[in-house]
Amino acid sequence: MEQVKMTPEEAHDRLLAGAFVLCLDVPAETEFGVDIMSWNVGNKFKGLKMIPPGLHLLMVGTGHQSRVAEFLDVQQGDVVVRRWDPVLEDLAPGSGMDEDQQQRYAASVLKYEFDTSLGAYPPKLESLWAGLANHISLPVLERAG
Repeated sequence: MEQVKMTPEEAHDRLLAGAFVLCLDVPAETEFGVDIMSWNVGNKFKGLKMIPPGLHLLMVGTGHQSRVAEFLDVQQGDVVVRRWDPVLEDLAPGSGMDEDQQQRYAASVLKYEFDTSLGAYPPKLESLWAGLANHISLPVLERAG
């Protein structure tokens, strides 16, 4: 992921206003994307922080010409926990974790225990994605299946 430059005050404000996606066990070099950007992740990658509230597209690709994506509707302070499923090559919800384990991971994220392994949502994406996502609604996604 590219380096996101901001002042400490901006980072603090965005951290408090945003959501988190914790992605466990993602292999290095896996393609990971949010909204309209993607990157190949490294060994330390555990997800994203500072995600603006609203609808977002989370995507992973394995390099085998396949990509899997899901829409997430996140609000301020939400923590979405996903674990890499090596069989499905996907960040599947749950992926063998019970609700209690997911809650423990979410609490750890909110205590900033994963902070150095979470990439920042690029601020330049906010207005670009908002312009596109304005045309997407949860009822339409539910009807699409």
